[in-house]
Amino acid sequence: MSDTKQQLEAFRAECTNEFIEFEAGWKDALTSSIPLIDKMIGYLTDQRGKGLRPLICFLSAKVYGEPSASTIQSALVMELLHSATLIHDDVVDNSDTRRGFASLKAVWGNKISVLFGDFLLARSLAATIELHRQEALAVLSEIAKRMAKGQLHEAAIARDLNGSEAEYIEMISDKTAALISGAIRLGVLTTSGPDVPLEQWKAFGEALGIAFQIRDDILDYSGRSGLLGKPTAGDIKDSKITLPLIYALQNAGETNASGIVGRIRGGLKRRDIKDIVAFVTDHGGIDAAQKRADDYANQAQHILETNAPAGPARDRLSQFVQFVVTREY
Repeated sequence: MSDTKQQLEAFRAECTNEFIEFEAGWKDALTSSIPLIDKMIGYLTDQRGKGLRPLICFLSAKVYGEPSASTIQSALVMELLHSATLIHDDVVDNSDTRRGFASLKAVWGNKISVLFGDFLLARSLAATIELHRQEALAVLSEIAKRMAKGQLHEAAIARDLNGSEAEYIEMISDKTAALISGAIRLGVLTTSGPDVPLEQWKAFGEALGIAFQIRDDILDYSGRSGLLGKPTAGDIKDSKITLPLIYALQNAGETNASGIVGRIRGGLKRRDIKDIVAFVTDHGGIDAAQKRADDYANQAQHILETNAPAGPARDRLSQFVQFVVTREY
């Protein structure tokens, strides 16, 4: 078993009871009388990922007290929203795989997949309303708006290989960090009092979420597909600009950078993929991106240490921050 899997299992062991209740709630939330929906729900459940968003919701809640039924419900809200966006992403990206399985889009086609994603979005909204917290609705509304903006931003710059670091950070902040920040804030809201520094928890989540996505983009170049559950170099194949490539192009000089950009825009062959991975590695793109991820992780650690009450729960959350930027999948 990899170190990453062992570490993740250790974090999940801290929240065993919460995950048991979460899985029961997931099943109840998606109960349907329509056979096609039931079949898709079963398929989705079988290929769900690591459960990082429910986990971060539980770990954050534990900083202030024992997770409650509202905490479980908040984790459901985030996981339903996350699952919906992944389904829509696969349609937009024309992706036939997800976590080593055929994507829902590949099995049921674009139309059914989009409608099923909409179904999950509706269930996420219904689950939020059941929390009976105005703050929770405000958080969900903000996340939904930012994620839609991030998706549009990604589509707009998808093949713009002149994209800047600032554009990339803005895009992943909306597309990825908003959801992680929302999971943290909803978790905190379920166990804290009225004086909780919610804006600081939002900032913590934003920094953690950006670090998480940068690490994900690094693993697209350096990770093993068996661990990741997806093909490596997927971003290159889709001609997506991510931070390792941005830094490598900056470091390479105009002539070398132009040659790589031309190959990416010209349609990639298998040899091209290997050469571009080598180019990004040799020109310091991975190392520079990892340093930037570490910077955001350090920022998250500082916010955590200066705003959260000291104790074992804060220490565990601090360990999770380090895990995010050192994981291998």
